[in-house]
Amino acid sequence: MEGKKDEDFGALSASFFSSFLDDHNDENYNAVAEKEDVILLRFPICCVTGHGYTGKTVLLNYIRGDPDFQYDPTKRIGATYVPSDYIVKKTKELKPDNHNDNFPGLLFLDTPGLTSFTNIMSQGLALCDIAILFIDMFFQWKPCYNAPFAKAYKQQCMDTQNAFNMKLTQIISQFKEHGISTEIYWKNKEMGETISIVPISAKCGEGIPDLLLLLVMYSKTMLDKLTYKEELQCTILDVGFHKGRGTMIHVVLMNGTICEGDRIVGQILTSIQSLWAPRPREELGVKGNYLQYKKIKGVMPIKIFAQGIEDAIRGSNLYLVNPGDDSKDVEETILEDKKQQD
Repeated sequence: MEGKKDEDFGALSASFFSSFLDDHNDENYNAVAEKEDVILLRFPICCVTGHGYTGKTVLLNYIRGDPDFQYDPTKRIGATYVPSDYIVKKTKELKPDNHNDNFPGLLFLDTPGLTSFTNIMSQGLALCDIAILFIDMFFQWKPCYNAPFAKAYKQQCMDTQNAFNMKLTQIISQFKEHGISTEIYWKNKEMGETISIVPISAKCGEGIPDLLLLLVMYSKTMLDKLTYKEELQCTILDVGFHKGRGTMIHVVLMNGTICEGDRIVGQILTSIQSLWAPRPREELGVKGNYLQYKKIKGVMPIKIFAQGIEDAIRGSNLYLVNPGDDSKDVEETILEDKKQQD
């Protein structure tokens, strides 16, 4: 790729997004997305993973609009819901003018990168629909804040552009040595077979519009997987204690509905005392202004307060116990779930 001056990354990326969105702007998707009386599609869950100190949490801090970047290594799974209006705003410069704004929201999971937390990382990957792998760092870049990658690339001197192209070629070759096909995203014509590379800066925001729009594009190819289901699908991320409210668990609700007062079972049978969720673009598990709900439906990171849940197992499923349910069947399901965790 070195020295290809005739290659206009801006035109290539614009053509790529326009062509893809036109192909997937079908009547079925629009009909589903425009129904307001029922949720038929859930938000895709995107797991951010990779080695420690590569910028995973910094990326999510940028998306959350947090100016105080925290570089301490992540030791648990964080969850952040990003609404569609934010994505529409951030991707406006890349999106064709004639394309509708039926974009889904996204739920990001931030996983630890250090090897001592491999089990926690695996739990996050088990939940995700799309994985974002941080793989390398490039230090010669001139900041071009919040810009799409092509615009930022044009601001670089020729030496930096050539160095970047050489690094990209090296990364693609290294993946190929392990039997993994990768390509810069606007050249990827086989999204199901080839992994897309999206250059970004988690500090300054370059390329993040490209990443967000690409995630939306991927979600449009997996409508069957993202079809909302009424059956409860809820996984425990963490267990903790809140001074003043008591024992709590952090969960990701993927499908179904959960209500205050519901009888739930993890290790023991108990009732939900209260449900709390972070505001959009705020992380579950950190101090903040949480919103209390009587009922939550669909994909959402949630704090659940209940008595006797301090022994809940991270990574295990949460079950609802409805009137008339056979307690033995529930116990057998929990035992099977526990065996899988072990």
